[in-house]
Amino acid sequence: MNTYVTSATIKQLREKQNLTQAELAEKIGISASALSRIMNDKKFISDEHTKRAFIFVKDELFKLLKYIR
Repeated sequence: MNTYVTSATIKQLREKQNLTQAELAEKIGISASALSRIMNDKKFISDEHTKRAFIFVKDELFKLLKYIR
């Protein structure tokens, strides 16, 4: 099963939480310009920042699932 997270998924969840790219970047510990390059597939994200972004996405998905149940 393929379980990777796309930049589109991160963008949707970021927007759902009314976060700017700068706010999300701060949450995962990178600059806003670095996040912009990552989201536009112009820069690779480090393993550590990938984990932080995944935690953000996972947490947001769990919040959304609570409303579905």
